[in-house]
Amino acid sequence: MRKNQKERIENLEAEIQPVATRKTTRYKILQTFADHPVLSANQVGQLSGISYQTAMRELQHLLVETHHRAAAFTQAKIQLEGKEGRPTKVFSLTDVGAAVLRKLTGNSTIRASRLGNGVEITHTYLEVSTVLQAEKAGHIVSREHEITFDQSRHIRVDVLVTVDGITPALFEIEQ
Repeated sequence: MRKNQKERIENLEAEIQPVATRKTTRYKILQTFADHPVLSANQVGQLSGISYQTAMRELQHLLVETHHRAAAFTQAKIQLEGKEGRPTKVFSLTDVGAAVLRKLTGNSTIRASRLGNGVEITHTYLEVSTVLQAEKAGHIVSREHEITFDQSRHIRVDVLVTVDGITPALFEIEQ
């Protein structure tokens, strides 16, 4: 007999929440999804300061729903054009994972990803990749940025990167 949903969510929360003043590895991983809807294990490792192997192991653990605990993540595989080999595994929050993260962080804006197909998932993954590379280079970055020109016309760009604090670089991600 399966435990009820509330107990399974509480068990997931117990596995993730910080211990005393120290954040658990699972908490650090979950927290990386507060600002990024889709991430690979490599990106999770970079953002949380843990190794790829640890990130992948913990993501795989929290991906599986068990008799005792709800799943925090869903997984998709994307094949980037021109990239040979295995598809990239990307992860996103489930509704339960988002609810637990909202409760643990107090951030009411966190939501589960609603990306429906491979094109949307790939697009978002590439946006996040662009943002992370620009931030790593020390640039100011904005996602889904709206630019107004001629006082009445607007365009929305996927990623706006401000180089040297002055020069804008616009990125529109296409597959």
